[in-house]
Amino acid sequence: MDRTLVILADSSDRNSAVEKIVSEISANQATPKAIIYFSDFDNFEFYSETLHEKYPDTELIGSTTYVNFTNTGTEHFGISVLAIFAGIECSTGVLHDISTFPLRHIDQVKNALSKLSSTENTCCLEFCSAFSNGEEIVLDTFDEAFKETDIQLAGSSAGATEDVYQTRVALNGTVYNNTCVFILIHNLNGRVFIHKENLFKPTAKTLTATDVDCENRIVYEYDEEPAADAVAKALEIPLEQFEQESILHPVGRVSGNQVHITSNGRVQADGSIVCYSRIYNHTRVAVLEFADFDNAMFELSGSIIAKTRDPSFAIGIECISNAMILEKKKLFGKLTKTLNDNFEKFIGVSGYGEQITGVHLNQSIIVVVFE
Repeated sequence: MDRTLVILADSSDRNSAVEKIVSEISANQATPKAIIYFSDFDNFEFYSETLHEKYPDTELIGSTTYVNFTNTGTEHFGISVLAIFAGIECSTGVLHDISTFPLRHIDQVKNALSKLSSTENTCCLEFCSAFSNGEEIVLDTFDEAFKETDIQLAGSSAGATEDVYQTRVALNGTVYNNTCVFILIHNLNGRVFIHKENLFKPTAKTLTATDVDCENRIVYEYDEEPAADAVAKALEIPLEQFEQESILHPVGRVSGNQVHITSNGRVQADGSIVCYSRIYNHTRVAVLEFADFDNAMFELSGSIIAKTRDPSFAIGIECISNAMILEKKKLFGKLTKTLNDNFEKFIGVSGYGEQITGVHLNQSIIVVVFE
């Protein structure tokens, strides 16, 4: 019996896709303890309900995605599955009302914690439905619940293809919006390591947010100028060009030697920018530019080699914006090759934001590694 299986099935026939998943799992001659899966939006509810019917005793957690990327291939449609059969114990839960008050559901996290024999070598993997603007307060909820543990957290805001402005998450066959689903995974075979990699670097141009709406993630002004005008001026480009290229020039909240990226969303008529993660008033940010991709992949590999003795499998979390950039630059294959070179088995999700213990950010790559 293999400890894990990764299965990628396209969506030309969703029934055939499920048959492929069931056939490969059956061939492993065991029932999975957990199944983590990602799929296109249109078929997500079908996959969620059908997999739960097939595996009612398995913890099933999933998210919609912009693209599936795995050690067996890459597909924009269909479903990817990571089935874990051994070497873990796990428990799950749901945080509702993530746009307003997820903290009222903190008992879901505490109940999940109580089901584990130990929180050593344990991570929380969570998926939030996108566009609720609630990731920061979801992280506050987990921080409160985990404050007496050393549990690490990684997660994704769910994704979808460009023409679908909807996302969903699911737990054990039930599909949710405005919700965070999570699984606590205690690795019995070794450590859990979480790595964050940036594909962008700071320029010399810095700005200070002087008028913001934190809850709605709107920056009205940088340095007392309309936000879009200020960024365009810093880049020495026309405003119209910034609107076209804003995906290539996110901003970075610098914290020590860490850069936490915030993506620019749409530019509004008053020059304000709707962002994909919060920027607080009087925060100083650096304007970013695309960095040396090969060096970023070298750092990713080096970190994995240095921090893990014997990597078993991994879960990748990638931003939609980065995926689009890498596809346009024909670099996405280099990302999957880097993961392939380091892991025999991996699965990846591409969403509207990334979470790593205590921080919600964008346009980053997070890799969760299990020894």
